[in-house]
Amino acid sequence: MSTMTEPLQTIEPHRFVLEQGKPFSQSFIWKLQRAFFEQQGNQAWSEGIVPHYITSNPYMANAYAALVLGWLRDWRAGRQDDSSVLHGRAGDLWPPAGRLDLARPLYIVELGAGHGRFAYHFLKKFEPRWRRSPFSQLPIRYIMTDLAEKNIAHWRGHALLRPFVEKGMLDFARFDAEKPAPLALLESGATLSAETLCNPIVVFANYFFDSISQDSFACQQGELYENAVTVTSPLADPDLSDPAVLETINLSEEKQVMQPDYYADPDWNRLLRAYQETLPDTVIGFPTAALACLRFFREASHGRLLLLSADKGYIRDDALVDPKPPDPVHHGAAFSLSVNYHALAEYTKLHAGLVLQPAHTHANILVCAFLMGGPECAMPETCLAFDDVIELSGPDEFYSLLKALQGKYETMTAPQLLAVLRLSGWDTHLLMDMFMPLLEKVGGASEMLKRELRAAAGNLYDMYYPIGEARDVPFHLGMLLYSIESYGDAITYFQRSLDVHGPNRSTWHNM
Repeated sequence: MSTMTEPLQTIEPHRFVLEQGKPFSQSFIWKLQRAFFEQQGNQAWSEGIVPHYITSNPYMANAYAALVLGWLRDWRAGRQDDSSVLHGRAGDLWPPAGRLDLARPLYIVELGAGHGRFAYHFLKKFEPRWRRSPFSQLPIRYIMTDLAEKNIAHWRGHALLRPFVEKGMLDFARFDAEKPAPLALLESGATLSAETLCNPIVVFANYFFDSISQDSFACQQGELYENAVTVTSPLADPDLSDPAVLETINLSEEKQVMQPDYYADPDWNRLLRAYQETLPDTVIGFPTAALACLRFFREASHGRLLLLSADKGYIRDDALVDPKPPDPVHHGAAFSLSVNYHALAEYTKLHAGLVLQPAHTHANILVCAFLMGGPECAMPETCLAFDDVIELSGPDEFYSLLKALQGKYETMTAPQLLAVLRLSGWDTHLLMDMFMPLLEKVGGASEMLKRELRAAAGNLYDMYYPIGEARDVPFHLGMLLYSIESYGDAITYFQRSLDVHGPNRSTWHNM
């Protein structure tokens, strides 16, 4: 990365060129993006700077748990024995494609785990179902990864994650999506690589690919051009190590002639040629860092993986016809861009993989599955699970329902409000949104409704994962139980409030 030695004033008054003629993926703005997340750590989410709710709630976690269990059923349906194995370069053994070694760990890797809330929700939803399943003896290792050391330290010190670490189900690693490399696990000391991985691997990438580098190209009259980026600022000499610069810059693009084999990876060049041959005049984002991650895990798992990803983006062919240049959406000093999942899908198909995507156009969040390898190319159990938890009643539909209910909780009865909480998978964020209407409707509750409310409080607290936000969920659960004269239970939750959020006069008064 290089910037101009002297800023030049542009034709736009009072703006200065900081960088000109760079491939988008090589712009210095991505270094500022990295610096933002490394400096902010957990505060990027606890202070509400970066959105995360739509991909980090119990409903989404439950859908992913169902998909992973369906995928495991497909692998379990294949022949499993240890009479025929392949030898790794380091002497390790792994079964041929189509087999699952039930004595070796199955790794689930979350990229950009950030605040850690999704990991906690997933493990809470997945573990009891896995332990009741026919493959309960298969060791499960969930690996939370991130670029920022602050985030990793936050997870390792989080009291709610330690039980999973102690059970051997949870580990942590630093992972740089711009330079994918074997994962050094911090708790076990193991390394995940092509030499050590025995079983297929699961990868989660939620609200992740939209925040890592990509390129931009223009299709025009059957020719493909690189969109070179120019970055301008109202400041003549800003501090380019300060992520706050991202809040002031503007991006513009200029088409440049490019070489036929633009990338070192021939697969990527095949994707570009296909766009050149099939697309009308348009501008496309090319997800270089996301493709590098997919390539890394494909190679590390010997072509046997499941990638689940939820983000803003597009995968349908008709969505590619959009002549707009990249338009970053700012989240404080960070930014995000729509993800070209179509390119990930085409890459998956180049390697004989299977892509699962919603048949309908999404309204809020796009959830896709990319599968490579497997005992049967159709992967029927995974497809059935996808139909159930993504296509028919997925996170996108659930979020649309929540938006429709906003402002209407006052018109609902207490049993109806509890039904929505139950449907959500006991979402504490949703509880806080409907708390006052619920509190107003439980006075004089019947013994049956009181029993339901006590059970609901327990289920909600079980899903509660604090990340430092101001909202005090256990205090509100205590108030709810106080209002139905369940005083012993109320005191329990008030004490939990003090344990998590510290001393508070209101909490002591109610106790």
